[in-house]
Amino acid sequence: MGRIKKAVLDRAFSGSPTCSNTVQHFPEDHRNTFIIDYLKEKKLVSFDNRKVQTTKNLSGWLELSMTERFQDIVSYALSHTLHDDFTIIALTGLLVESTAGSRFDIKKLAYFFHSNTLSQGGFPRLESKVLSILNIFTQLGLFSLIENRFIMTMTGERFFRNENLPFDDNISGFFTMQPNFEVIVGPELDPRVRFKLELLASKKNRDMTLTYVVTQEGISRARERGMSIEDTLNFFKEHSRNPVPQNVQFSIESWAKDYGSIYFEDTVLMRFRDTNTCNSIAHMPEVAPYVKERLSSIVLVISLEHIPIITSKIKNAGYQPEVYGITIQDNASSGGKFIPNNINKLLEKNKLPEIYNNFIFPEHLLSDQGKQ
Repeated sequence: MGRIKKAVLDRAFSGSPTCSNTVQHFPEDHRNTFIIDYLKEKKLVSFDNRKVQTTKNLSGWLELSMTERFQDIVSYALSHTLHDDFTIIALTGLLVESTAGSRFDIKKLAYFFHSNTLSQGGFPRLESKVLSILNIFTQLGLFSLIENRFIMTMTGERFFRNENLPFDDNISGFFTMQPNFEVIVGPELDPRVRFKLELLASKKNRDMTLTYVVTQEGISRARERGMSIEDTLNFFKEHSRNPVPQNVQFSIESWAKDYGSIYFEDTVLMRFRDTNTCNSIAHMPEVAPYVKERLSSIVLVISLEHIPIITSKIKNAGYQPEVYGITIQDNASSGGKFIPNNINKLLEKNKLPEIYNNFIFPEHLLSDQGKQ
């Protein structure tokens, strides 16, 4: 788009800060919708039976720098909010030329696009689109909203000029643990560390710093995801600036060990018609290792996955167990009907209607020729 004259910038961004029209804040439901749509579009999460699951793409996304993630989010926001390439190019050009402290007046900016560019949609729709995109930028910290004016921040200036964000200059992998189980996190924490911390602890409040609380529920949640007792303890030891308080360490270890004290497994009852047969099978060297428990004189407990191998071994020993599961009926005796075709039906189906038979040699023409 080239260099934009200062006069154009002054026209777009100037105006009274005491404007009577109140700028609407970005509603929480709109923000949540935007986040979910982004995650779905980028295939970072999947939705199945009202459950949200992360995908393998999330690992690669977390490996990106903060600047790269912001670039991807802002690109998505521009294309899915403005839709029109002319508006995207015009707005991006203005943002690149702007500096921290630049004030953006929504109405004047929308009018500028409407009257001086090829932006589509008309003034009312452009005004709504510009408001939406600047609300998103404000949520990202690229703008601030003061007295109904959107003002570019220093972070916004660095971002739109394709410079690294301040977050990337001061990234850290450490947090502070306190004896009351609270974890104090600064904005510089590596997102990969924070993502795992979100699994292990619950967020308490959010201000300039984030506060998490380590709970038994969080430790159990991490164990559910496959983290071992050692992995859980090492995470806090490796990323805490200070030594993990002894009472906190003891509780984390205890909670991690408590997980799985009750568990479920798929088993099947193996029933016998008499005690003698049950005794014989239970003491077979080939079968005994697969018997988990004996419930009574005629009932054994085995794993579902071991049914095929147990069945094979007891058949080799001369027993004939009933097949497990649904019996499949023999197709040859299922009683299904077969309707044969017939050559006469085939001819009837492909027979030409009378109208086509009479079209080539119309009868009235043939009769007229006979008269001549």
